[in-house]
Amino acid sequence: QVVQLKKDLFRVAEKYVVDREQRLVKATAALDMLSPLRVMGRGFSYVTADEKIIKKTSDLSVGSEIKLHLSDGSDTLTKVINEEGQEVIFEANND
Repeated sequence: QVVQLKKDLFRVAEKYVVDREQRLVKATAALDMLSPLRVMGRGFSYVTADEKIIKKTSDLSVGSEIKLHLSDGSDTLTKVINEEGQEVIFEANND
C-alpha cells in the first residue's frame, strides 16, 4: 500500500509540473506578442518630438521636427504646409 501511494504521489506531482510548464509556455508566448519590438515588427510605429510621444497632430506646429520610429530604424521629419497653404504634410529631412 505504501508503494502504491508513492507511485500515485509521484504521478500527481509529475502531472502538476507538466501542467505548470504548459501554463508558463502559454504566458511567455502571450507576453512576447505584446513586446514593443514584436508590435513594431507587425507594422506599427510611433512618433516622438523632443523625446516625448506624440498622440495627436494638433500637438505639433509648423516647423516642428518629429522622429518617426519604425521596426528597422527611425527618420526625422519636419511639419510643413503645402503650396496651397491648406494641407499640413511632413517632409523628410535629408541629412
